[in-house]
Amino acid sequence: MTEHTATPDRTVGVDLATAAARTATAVVRWEEDRAVAEVPRVGCEDEELLALLSGLGPHDRAGIDVPFGWPVAFVEAVGAHARGRTVARAGRA
Repeated sequence: MTEHTATPDRTVGVDLATAAARTATAVVRWEEDRAVAEVPRVGCEDEELLALLSGLGPHDRAGIDVPFGWPVAFVEAVGAHARGRTVARAGRA
């Protein structure tokens, strides 16, 4: 793109996982009349992620999904549901 507007040249998405084998990236290049999605990559090591994110230009954007974990009450509710039990709604009338 020769003239820059609010539209980024690239959008980079990173899906971090607890293991590099399941960490993935996706890149969309925004052209004047279309969006071009590159082939997503799975199994990304730290060095590849750093290179991709360090190479962002001034009009590029990135989004990173980070697994911080689930709240204990949510995990317990999912487990209870999986066992066919009623899920209590703590703190709600």
